[in-house]
Amino acid sequence: MNKLECEHNNDTCSDSINGVNDSNEMPSVVNHPLPAHARCHCCGKYVSELKPYDNPEYPKFIGRYLFRTFRSYLPYDKEAELALDEAEANCKEGQSPRQWLIEKYGEEKGLELNYLGHGSSTYETSWECKDCIVLDEKEYYAIKFKEGSTHEQ
Repeated sequence: MNKLECEHNNDTCSDSINGVNDSNEMPSVVNHPLPAHARCHCCGKYVSELKPYDNPEYPKFIGRYLFRTFRSYLPYDKEAELALDEAEANCKEGQSPRQWLIEKYGEEKGLELNYLGHGSSTYETSWECKDCIVLDEKEYYAIKFKEGSTHEQ
């Protein structure tokens, strides 16, 4: 079930809505603090630079600036996932998958594969504007990690 929570102006989050499910649950009310830097984690725009959500099809979200979702820390990397799976299956007793990767691929490549493999399977909270929350993974990371980007999550 997807959970979308939103934040309005400089207040705390007071609304959430669950994705479509068979139980016909009513949306729950929760409170979450405003993100420390109050801007979109993808494009980096501050709340003061954003236009509020205005789609009448979803009236509960009208006037919202940021939406809370969850994204993987890094984009999916098939090579890293396969290498990490191989390391976990083949490392010796007392040896970590990280150590195994370094032995097989050398320090630089082994550390890179370990980082990418773990980063793409680690999820974190992401506050996103109405334009970024609808992006697929490829579009999201292209914007978030574009060259010269100065914002951090």
